[in-house]
Amino acid sequence: MQVRHRKPFAPGSARRLPYTAHEPGTLLNVAIYPYVPRPAQFEAVLRQAWRQQCPEVELHFVDYDCYHQDPPAGLDVFVFDTLFLESFALAGFLMPLDEGLLEPAADFMPYALAGCRLGPRLYALPYLGCADVIFHRASDAALASVRTLDQLFDQLGEHPRPTQVQPAEGEGLLIDLTGRTTDACLYLQGWSSLHPGRRPAPLPCHDALDHRTLEKLQLLTRMAGAAHASFDDGGSQRLRWFVQGGGRALVNVTETLCSMPASLVDRLDFQAMPQAAATPLPPLYVDGVAVRPGADGRQRDLALRLAHLMCSSEVMLRSMLPHRPGAQPQYLLPVRRSVLRDLMPLSAPYARMAERFPLDAPQCFRIDGGAREWVDSSASAIRLALLNVCPEFPVHDGMFDDSEPMPADKSRPANLFRRK
Repeated sequence: MQVRHRKPFAPGSARRLPYTAHEPGTLLNVAIYPYVPRPAQFEAVLRQAWRQQCPEVELHFVDYDCYHQDPPAGLDVFVFDTLFLESFALAGFLMPLDEGLLEPAADFMPYALAGCRLGPRLYALPYLGCADVIFHRASDAALASVRTLDQLFDQLGEHPRPTQVQPAEGEGLLIDLTGRTTDACLYLQGWSSLHPGRRPAPLPCHDALDHRTLEKLQLLTRMAGAAHASFDDGGSQRLRWFVQGGGRALVNVTETLCSMPASLVDRLDFQAMPQAAATPLPPLYVDGVAVRPGADGRQRDLALRLAHLMCSSEVMLRSMLPHRPGAQPQYLLPVRRSVLRDLMPLSAPYARMAERFPLDAPQCFRIDGGAREWVDSSASAIRLALLNVCPEFPVHDGMFDDSEPMPADKSRPANLFRRK
């Protein structure tokens, strides 16, 4: 799933501290990726698997959010969005890893491996993929062939009530454009689709943004209505509206299916979010497992062992499966062929993921070095440019809460797509 506020982890706060002091070789401070539907399942599966290997070494789970803070020094192993990989690697936050940890490397999808490398060096192990998708009712055949924003606009048109937040039944687009990091990523993807084979270098200043890219992305707001697209939806109201029949299409990520009734999931279809210009397939996001430099000896060996275990087929599969009878899978995008292969027979959406996102086709999405600084300086301007399309509904930064979500809120459907 947005400017980074580098908030310290304050002792006495409700969140878990960034690290626990310990004798080397007795404890590992680890942070999973928090923006998943059921983070507690990831922690429980990993803890159980680790106890079978190293029962004498405790795992201390830490609340760490790569969108708001650089990796704290006390962290041993952590998951982060590799859009920051170049920035983190250049800043010395990532230990270079041995290729042998990928074993077997052929099981990982190429885009995920690419997302974890900088030049020839491996800095993270592929953990999860993520794709922005557009959901629609399976009976809406006209939307199934949409590939560009212009084509989507031809179908949905200008929202007739741009100052109304709640969508009418079967009308318009449901999308949250309040997240600054999300909007910044949409801008870079849009620019790249309009300039095939190129990347914006250097990253553009807030007052030098590409007007053609912005005009294409403004179509999203025009289809949703300015009031809806700028609605700061901490309670996941957009998803409830869509479940109740509101809107014609919903933009979110695949794991949003986990929060929908199974009866509705069976009646939905989805494909990659339309781009500013036609592309074979938009880039996918990659989350990677990294080891923080600084440890040595047994502590370093344990951290590498844990990182390898976190990405193992067994741990990843058990983390994504239904956590109890009658529950749904997490519908996260696997980066291992074996995990996707095992999930496909269990759930029709996973079979559609394999069809919509061919294993060898996608590219990974990354931002060049200086990603955090660029988002901090330019994302607010991008957000305002995308949302200010309706004179009757002017948008300004004071309308949004850009603080980091509390840990319990990060797994809510509203925050799976939106990054503040």
